[in-house]
Amino acid sequence: MRIVFIIVLFLCGSLLSFAQKKNEVSLIAGGYYIPNTYNYDKTPLDGPIGLKYSLKVLSNYSASLSYSVTAKNINSSDKGLPFLQEAALWDTSFIGEIVYRSKYRYFDASLKRDFKLNGILNFLKGELGFSYAKGINTYMETLYLVPGTNHITSSTGYDVSESYYGYLLSIGFGCYFWKDRVVLASDVFYRHYLDDFGGLFNYGVRLGYRF
Repeated sequence: MRIVFIIVLFLCGSLLSFAQKKNEVSLIAGGYYIPNTYNYDKTPLDGPIGLKYSLKVLSNYSASLSYSVTAKNINSSDKGLPFLQEAALWDTSFIGEIVYRSKYRYFDASLKRDFKLNGILNFLKGELGFSYAKGINTYMETLYLVPGTNHITSSTGYDVSESYYGYLLSIGFGCYFWKDRVVLASDVFYRHYLDDFGGLFNYGVRLGYRF
């Protein structure tokens, strides 16, 4: 189903491009910054990696769709690794609560505004939109410690597939080259979701082709 979504997204972009010549297809990759949490994966390129399609709707405005997945989950041998740990494994207050988040995927729809600059960096952009996140949450079920210590004698947990709706804000800058067809940019996203997920930042690079 995910592959079908990506193929349909790409085909729609291709068809529109021939008709209007106002499209951009991009590869995106980067890392996470997640404040106010116990621990998370800080490797710069282990954050979301994916595809983005943008269609210019007005002179400086574009509508965008994107799909991304936590990079370490692309490798089949790492599919179970979490990118976010919300509590110490010996914290009994988290019994019944989420301890790990893994296999997260993001579907975004947004409106982008470009501002032209002079110089090597020839554009600045602002972006606002909706985001849907889906992933596996691991809940702590039972936890037994050696009395008076943090040493775990036994523990159990269970996985639940859950999803969240929210919004995203983004700023970025970059340059066009090769007759303004190739885009190289750096972006920072803030995503905020309802319920117990809260907010997180993504930062990274975007390499695109305009046609």
